[in-house]
Amino acid sequence: MLASRRSKHRITARVDKPKIQIKHAGNTAILMKITRLLFAAGIAGAIALAANAQSIPDIGGISNADSGGNSDGDLILGFTNSSVTSELLVDVGPASDYYSTTNALASENTTQSGGALTPGTTYTVGAYVPATFTGVFGSNAYTSTTYWGVVGGNGAGGGPGSEAIKTLWLTSAGSALSSVAQSTQSHLSNSIDGMTQNASGQTPVGGGSSDAVTEAKGNSTSFTFLAGSAQDFNFSEGAILGNTAAAGSGSTTLELYELQPTDAHTGAATVDLGTFTLSSTGLTFTSYQAIPEPSTYAAILGACAIGFALLRRRSQSAAMGELV
Repeated sequence: MLASRRSKHRITARVDKPKIQIKHAGNTAILMKITRLLFAAGIAGAIALAANAQSIPDIGGISNADSGGNSDGDLILGFTNSSVTSELLVDVGPASDYYSTTNALASENTTQSGGALTPGTTYTVGAYVPATFTGVFGSNAYTSTTYWGVVGGNGAGGGPGSEAIKTLWLTSAGSALSSVAQSTQSHLSNSIDGMTQNASGQTPVGGGSSDAVTEAKGNSTSFTFLAGSAQDFNFSEGAILGNTAAAGSGSTTLELYELQPTDAHTGAATVDLGTFTLSSTGLTFTSYQAIPEPSTYAAILGACAIGFALLRRRSQSAAMGELV
């Protein structure tokens, strides 16, 4: 009897061991599936990032500013320092080059179409050449007393995307900007448009295909004169320019807004277009992407929780089936 019992126990042990191994094998298979999915997602993300390494092309020379079908609304990247004789202006192209597929708006008599940029994607601004900037500003290039910003105005014209007249495109060094009435935006929009037209007639820095010019700071159409001592272009919504100090060893950013006059526009007049990032290696623009609401995050987390629960139930059911 004792020998029989020992034999029975030995048989039971041999039967139980494969069952435990089968259960572990089921979990391993599921984990391997998850790993393959994550790996595939990582590859897809890398491909997407590579595909999004794009540029906003230059306009082929400062002489093309406010011309070639873009009668008004080119954006001017400006640099100024009180210790440097000249200011630097770079035409970085029409404002419509900075619209994403989600930027469609209704304006006074028409609908402004969306642009070609993908929300959340970063683009290199082809018109800006760091060597041109450092060549003009020298040791003052990346300091707390050198200011930079991007401005645009369509004056009396319709702009590149059928915006309301007297529309402004301005960067912000601080809080978000807001549109105001057409009568208030009129003078600044006209002045910036005049500055752009004046720049188009200047001799470019570095040859005819350059999008940059240097100008004296004293005249009434200069970037420096319009910016004023408060760097706000006499626009009550806040500072438009930021300093370049951080760009020397890192980067500094400014947010770009489109401001259609509140009384010449249907719907939301202010649009956050995206972020300019300046560094010693160049200028980029990241198209604005809306941040999901908390409820959206909750829905995503809820879906993930349900998925994990179903996966766990499936794993347990498979393990129980092997034990039966």
